[in-house]
Amino acid sequence: LVSHPEILAVEWIPRIEDKERQKIEAELAAHGQPLGIVEHDPGLRFVAARKRAQYFPVFYVEPSPNKALGFDVASRPQVAMTMERATETGEICTSDEINLLQGDGLMKGVIFFRPIYRNANPGATVDERRRNLSGFASAVLYPKGLISTALEGSSPSGLDVMILASNESGKQEVLHFHASRSRATPIPTPTMSEFRSGTQHEVRVNVPGGHWDILFRPAPAFYQEHQTSRQWEFLVFGLLLTVISALGRIRNIRATQEILNLARLDALTGLPNRLLYQDRLEQALARAERDRTELAVLFLDLDRFKHINDSLGHALGDELLQEVASRLVYALRKEDTVARMGGDEFIILLPEIADEQASAVLAEKLLEVMRQPYLIGGRTFYLSASIGISLFPADGFEVDTLIANADAAMYRAKSKGRDAYEFYSKDLTIAATERWQLESELRHAIKDGVLQVYYQPEVDLESGAIIGAEALARWVHPEHGEIPPERFIPVAEDSGLIVELGEYVLHRACHQAKSWLDGGHALRVAVNVSGRQIQRSDIAATVEKVLHETGLPPEYMELEITESFIMEQGENTIDVMIALSRLGVTLSIDDFGTGYSSLAYLKRLPIDKLKIDRSFIRDLPMDEEDVAITLAVIALARSLGLRTIAEGVESESQRDFLQKAGCGLAQGFFFGEPVPPQDFPLRQV
Repeated sequence: LVSHPEILAVEWIPRIEDKERQKIEAELAAHGQPLGIVEHDPGLRFVAARKRAQYFPVFYVEPSPNKALGFDVASRPQVAMTMERATETGEICTSDEINLLQGDGLMKGVIFFRPIYRNANPGATVDERRRNLSGFASAVLYPKGLISTALEGSSPSGLDVMILASNESGKQEVLHFHASRSRATPIPTPTMSEFRSGTQHEVRVNVPGGHWDILFRPAPAFYQEHQTSRQWEFLVFGLLLTVISALGRIRNIRATQEILNLARLDALTGLPNRLLYQDRLEQALARAERDRTELAVLFLDLDRFKHINDSLGHALGDELLQEVASRLVYALRKEDTVARMGGDEFIILLPEIADEQASAVLAEKLLEVMRQPYLIGGRTFYLSASIGISLFPADGFEVDTLIANADAAMYRAKSKGRDAYEFYSKDLTIAATERWQLESELRHAIKDGVLQVYYQPEVDLESGAIIGAEALARWVHPEHGEIPPERFIPVAEDSGLIVELGEYVLHRACHQAKSWLDGGHALRVAVNVSGRQIQRSDIAATVEKVLHETGLPPEYMELEITESFIMEQGENTIDVMIALSRLGVTLSIDDFGTGYSSLAYLKRLPIDKLKIDRSFIRDLPMDEEDVAITLAVIALARSLGLRTIAEGVESESQRDFLQKAGCGLAQGFFFGEPVPPQDFPLRQV
């Protein structure tokens, strides 16, 4: 900090879960922040932060004392977006220019965020990086202080110097003015037009986010020193020397620009990252608009790369990504740009293309390059990719629009079987807009408690008694009517809202089970747990909290986790399920028979029940293969000491077959549809 006055502060910003808040606030109070974790109210006064699932308070700051201590940095939306981008990419990200706490809100600056991960392991996917995030190391930078440091006391004799900063929109402001040392008395800072009204010389320097114009003009003493006929030669010669001298004196500025550029490179592959790519695309768009040319954006995602990472480890996955990056660079023209967006996603800029066919030819070439075998660590691997293409000006005029459209086209290529490319079409925008609208309305529905929870009976096949119920989310939209779960659940999964939705359903289900228990009906309530809930939250802590808040004994709570997720996550799932089992809740594997379970995992999992997937029940007892699979699952469960429940039972013949086969429990329309709690049949079926 002493060596670099332009850096106002360095900070450690941990990620704090709500359950840790009390402990952290006690430590903050001991160091001079009595309010604990704070945020700004509308009047920009410090107040206690509102309750959230997680916080990002400044926990260590130098210099100290500092009013930033305890401030939840993520409470500022524009900063939170930068932090989210850093988390997702695993790279250093820089905020937009903001009003700094260190300057009482009167000083503008930027904040650098470097994400720090547990055990120095970011993970290969966005979900893993979010889960492994410990916090951020950050630095608060004052750009104008950088200029003053570079030029203080070194302005050339006989010349005034002014530096103008121009942002991307073209707006200019005076960043620095330094009067000539030859002036007897100081002069006020002139306006830009005043400075440019006389003889002057300008030099342009490109900097991140725009450029600076460095202006030089002779002071009166300069003319007194140069009254010969060759004064203009001296002037020109002096200005040239001044330019060289000034460029040398702003080496700190140029070094900072290099640092910023490094922050815009992907650490693993050396390719440009998302920020640098966006800058280059914006410049290319300006040229294309000026020259009336076309350009293409290609969004490339590797197919099933996650399976390689999960099965063979991240080190090998990283080597593969480096090889992919090398192949892409080799396959492109010199004027093209390829960047790594994060994970296994790459994006390519093709400026000045002749037509859309040129981008199609390149896309096919890249697919072929990706298909070639990879020799890593003495082993051979095969990969494929899916590519989406958007074009300027046909598919958009803005950076974000073209990237989003290429991304949408890439997902369509995946949905059609992968290892292919697709062009963007407007129907994708319509679908994306509708999906975004649905996500926004779902967010409000969860927050406002509009979603309902219905309950479907679970029946003991031997006695016919209702022994439990499965809790199922239902959404009746005030304008569009009932929105089916198969439409809004995937949106919740993709957007991350599944964590909030899952906790909402869990809380409502536990409350209802406690109400039934208090009324003399001891029913166990089953709740589906999404894989993303397990990945993005401490599910065991959430269940424990909800049980405590509702007062429901844990033996009346059942959690259903899909077989496919258990098999994909392996060891991580075992640890989570052991933690849940210790709470005393019942655990079952949902959709059993569809996820290719390993018997080695099954015998290690603390599960109580297998739920036979409805796809095997639908054609019972007529389909011989379904009969064989169902009997095998029941026999397997019996040998492991587990109970079985069949879902999707819709006929008497299905019930009779399952009862005779030894299946203990069942649910389906034959016994009752999902209904609101007030309509639930608390009786024998």
